[in-house]
Parts: sequence; structure tokens; C-alpha cells
Amino acid sequence: MTSKEIKDDHISWKQLANAYLENGEYDKALKYLHKLLEESKEKKDTLTQSHVYNSIGTIYLYKKDYDTSLKFREKSLLLREKLNDPIYIRESFNDIAVVYHAMGKYENALENYQKCLSSFEEDDTSDWYGIICNNLASVYYHLKHWENCEKFYYKAYKVFELINNSKQLAEISHNLAILYYCQDKTDKAIEQFNKSLVIYQSLKDKGLIALSEKRIGDCYFDKKKYVDALPYYKNCIKYFEKEDVLNYSDVSLKISKILNLTKK
Repeated sequence: MTSKEIKDDHISWKQLANAYLENGEYDKALKYLHKLLEESKEKKDTLTQSHVYNSIGTIYLYKKDYDTSLKFREKSLLLREKLNDPIYIRESFNDIAVVYHAMGKYENALENYQKCLSSFEEDDTSDWYGIICNNLASVYYHLKHWENCEKFYYKAYKVFELINNSKQLAEISHNLAILYYCQDKTDKAIEQFNKSLVIYQSLKDKGLIALSEKRIGDCYFDKKKYVDALPYYKNCIKYFEKEDVLNYSDVSLKISKILNLTKK
């Protein structure tokens, strides 16, 4: 086989692996990733080998085989540390944290996200920095460290505001609202849910519009401001009727209760 044929095989294996991954055909994607892995080992191409290990880890994450995912992502990290490549080492710490996060091992996730974060400058405004801050906030939320959770959500918000990433801004506002709701700070929750609602409306995301409207309705319902809750429930119920049985049932019951209460 000529060097050109080997190169062509390398490209086709990578393309096939990516295509199968996108289609959710994980076992077929693994087949071609292992071909790439064998080739990179033969060529002593350590960097490519580290990337393939990480990609295999991604597939096992999607398959919810978390222990195997960790094994491959840790192999990737070891190779990247040998190469002393700070960018890919950072990526590995994040990707290992993501697996622990999915497993519900939040302390382990926190440790790895913090290692990742330590490689950034404090005033970093990159998309990557925003993502890590957002991930850290989520871990602190699960650990019920409310102050740190809020701090890192706002750090992430500042970054995504600077780079004008509307989708991320909406997600963070929505998550902040949930944080405030958990702390019984209902007025602040309503404010943040409304921020996310406005952005989701601009993005024309029907599912997240409906979810935001329901949660605003729930805030007013909990405050016994039934007249304020009703229009939000009426707005979202049509979507839930077609797409989400559980939320449809909840909203239907609350509308019935409001109508009964307001008749008296």
C-alpha cells in the first residue's frame, strides 16, 4: 500500500466514524475508530492516538458505559501530558469531568473542571471559558453550593454576552431562574425565566418557549397569583398537548384549579 493509499484510508476511516457517530450507530463508529487507533500506534503518531482515545471515550459516554468512557479519556490525557500540549490537556480534564458529571460523581467532576479552569486567565472571554464556567455552575448546583453556582453562572453569562451567543444566554438565564426558585427567591426566578423566554421567542424554539412559560406560570401559581399564572399556562398548553404528556397533565390540572378558584 502506498503512502497516498494509507492517507486516503485514514481520511475515509475518520469520515466513516464521524458519519456513524452522527447517526447514532455507535458500534460501527467504534469499528473505524479502532482502525484509526491501530494505524496511529503503528506510525507512533501519539497526538492522533490521543484524539482517537478521546473519541472512543465519547462514544462510550453516549452509550452510558461511563467506566469504559473514563478509561479511554484517561488514556488520552496520559498521552497528552507526555506531549505537554496544554490545549489538549485542558480538553481532557473537561472531558473527564463531563463523564463524572454524567455519573453523578460531582466531587470528581468538580476536581477536573477546576483543573481545566486553572489553565485559563481570569479575564478570559473565550467560548471555552464560558462553557467551563457553565459546567462548574451546574456541578455546584447539584452539590447545593448556591453561592458558587450563582457566581459561575454569572461568569459564563458575561462571556456569552460579550460574544453574543444567544442560545447560551437563554440557557444560563433559565438555569439561574431554577437556582433562584430552589432558594424560594421567586421574584428573581420570574425575572430570569422572562429573560430566557424573550431569547427563546427570538430563536423560535417552541419547546423551550413553552417550558419557560410553564415555569413562569408555576412561579406565579406558587405565589397564589393565579390571575398572573393563567395566561402563561394557556400559552403553553397547546404545545404540551401534542408534545409532552406529563407537562400537559400538570398544566391542565392547574388551569382547572385556577378557574375554580377565580369563580368563587
